[in-house]
Amino acid sequence: MAGNFCAELIVETFVIGPLATNSYLVINEESAMAIDPGFGSCDLLIAAADKFGATIEVIVNTHGHWDHTYENHVLMQKTGASLLIHPLDASLIEFPEQSLLSTARTPIDVQHPSTPTRTVDTGDKVELEGVLFQVLHTPGHTAGGICLISDEAGVLISGDTLFLGTYGRVDLPGGNIDDMIRSLKSLSNLNPALNVYPGHGLPTRLADELSWVGSL
Repeated sequence: MAGNFCAELIVETFVIGPLATNSYLVINEESAMAIDPGFGSCDLLIAAADKFGATIEVIVNTHGHWDHTYENHVLMQKTGASLLIHPLDASLIEFPEQSLLSTARTPIDVQHPSTPTRTVDTGDKVELEGVLFQVLHTPGHTAGGICLISDEAGVLISGDTLFLGTYGRVDLPGGNIDDMIRSLKSLSNLNPALNVYPGHGLPTRLADELSWVGSL
């Protein structure tokens, strides 16, 4: 677990599961947002929220692959939080057997379905105690991948779209290299000072990634 302070926000990172997925807890005052609650994350996320005196009010999936969504249902049960995902990836969490075709290897049973409370797309907002996160649809890794952006807090949660020095796989079902390039170039229109929290690997700054993104 690692904690980072971004403006008034606290971003806690948990590297979990067999694919070393980053699950995040974003905390602002007494409210918290869980992002990509993968395998083994539920109790860690709840304990972190309790430590900061916060309540998990919303869960966001950056996309529908099982390693980012495995504990959606149990986290919803334990917290009463709503669940948000892009409509093009909603079927991946409602019928998680599709994830068996959406990853190179599935070392655990992925049969843990969840139902989104609502779907979100570009232009929608997720509010966390007055701090707004803009939703940006960024297909390429999956058809329904999204990023969350808060200029106020200086945070870009990039899922499996943008990593340190590279981007997410496009060779899985639903992946598309042309979509990925368009999505990455759309990120170049954002504030380069944003701190990037990816779905796997170490955090980075958008400014540090723009040179190679611009060469695509």
